[in-house]
Amino acid sequence: MNYIEKSTDFQAVLAVTVPQNKSSVKLIKKLGLIFYKTEIHENDELQLYKIDLGKV
Repeated sequence: MNYIEKSTDFQAVLAVTVPQNKSSVKLIKKLGLIFYKTEIHENDELQLYKIDLGKV
């Protein structure tokens, strides 16, 4: 995350996974992203996680 914050103009980072993928959810949370919202795409439930990088 430090590299992304220092080397890009990104304002946020998003991650998408399915709730059943416990390993991905664990990694996403370890990276500091927090649950943002649930979306349905082609009848699949997707969880979106987000971290704001603090750039305005």
